[in-house]
Amino acid sequence: MRPAENLQEAVNALQLEPLDANDRFYANLSSARGSNDLAKLENRLREAAANDHAKCHLGLRGHRGSGKSTELLRMEQRLSGVFFPVHLYLDQTLHSDADYPDLFLWLVEYLGRRLVEEKVPIDKEHLEKVAGWFAEVTKTQETGSEAKMEVAAEAEASAKYGIFGTGLKLLARVKSAFIGSTKRRLEMREELQRYAQELLTTVNSFLDHASAALQKTEKPHRLLIVQDNLDRLDRKAAIKLFKDAGQILTDLHGTFVWTVPVGSHMPLFNVDNVLAVFDLPTIAVRDRHGDAEVKAIDGLTKLVANRLKIDLVFEEPDEEPDLVTEFILASGGSVRDLLRLIESARLNAVVEKHTAIEAGDAHFAIKEFGLDLQKILIPSSVYFPILAEIAVSKQWKGHDSDGLTPDEADARRTFFHQLILEGAVFAYNGDGLWYDVHPSLHHVVSFRAACDQFCDTEKPAKKASSKAVKSHGQSTHKK
Repeated sequence: MRPAENLQEAVNALQLEPLDANDRFYANLSSARGSNDLAKLENRLREAAANDHAKCHLGLRGHRGSGKSTELLRMEQRLSGVFFPVHLYLDQTLHSDADYPDLFLWLVEYLGRRLVEEKVPIDKEHLEKVAGWFAEVTKTQETGSEAKMEVAAEAEASAKYGIFGTGLKLLARVKSAFIGSTKRRLEMREELQRYAQELLTTVNSFLDHASAALQKTEKPHRLLIVQDNLDRLDRKAAIKLFKDAGQILTDLHGTFVWTVPVGSHMPLFNVDNVLAVFDLPTIAVRDRHGDAEVKAIDGLTKLVANRLKIDLVFEEPDEEPDLVTEFILASGGSVRDLLRLIESARLNAVVEKHTAIEAGDAHFAIKEFGLDLQKILIPSSVYFPILAEIAVSKQWKGHDSDGLTPDEADARRTFFHQLILEGAVFAYNGDGLWYDVHPSLHHVVSFRAACDQFCDTEKPAKKASSKAVKSHGQSTHKK
């Protein structure tokens, strides 16, 4: 697929979906990230395949929109000679409260369908036995609106999967009941948790059966299960999943990669105690002093160039920086936010009947992004002083819990985790972990006022750090 050459073509090139393994839009951002953790993760997976471990559980941590899904899909393709990869996305109905019984159910149902579609010779009676166990324990029955969803799911399974339709349609019925209502989901989850050890044994028996069936084919028998989108969980759900249920997760047979929230390095929620975690850091387009990072900007410029013909889609400004660099600086290094900003500017340019994205379109998009972010940071009188401190100091004092009760300290961590989850704060690597706020906030007048007020209350020696804050509102690109 060639890069888009005009504003109309650009709409398809700016989609936010993860890229397929061989997508022309892909850009290698390893140098821009300044991290080799992806290579380390892949090496660990190859070692697990070579040693044929019974189980191996790894984690990939990073902000939403950092490119984890795309990188994992590409890694799965490279490893397809030694693994049978299975990529699972967290169902959107579970984003706020997913727990291990949900993931186990989705895993069995999806893996069963994959194996049948790939013509792997699994035993239909084994599949039916596993499906029957889930149905029996969850007391799945047809009632009201849930019945309509379940019947439709069953009909699709029967038509598509033939003799395997019985087991798959039963699993489809359980899944449909699971997402039918929050109350029903909680009831089913509670029943599955009552039989936690039996649940683990049932799922492991199916994973082992799948591996044995794969050995009868020319496909690799080693399962690689990638559970994506768990970075969308809030702090409470993530603690429940990775900390409280960490043992049962890591008792699953096979090789697993779990995506984990970026805030999981915080005290009382250290997922590194459960998984060997690798980081996909947000790309630092500025250093902690506010100076532009050339390697990072060059890498993201290549990403844009793979999607858009820059000299045709963007108008050349009269002075530095170019518009692509301005968008990159305004994104904070988030791939998702970079594409969102350009799409917003593109749409504004179309409405204004421009032939290319102009400086005014870019400034409109960046300001609008900041205002949209402000709408979720209500009341600003609570959020902005904290964000101003982070913008100036590049640190978060919430890590210092001296003088606080355990509940107060955890409430502060939960608050900060929510800022990260909402994309208001980014965590960066370099000469140590540091933080910064989303650059678009610097276009919000009330936030700039909060930064000025924070600087005024600090000692004169600390006022120099306000340079990093002011530079976010400027578009300097040092070469």
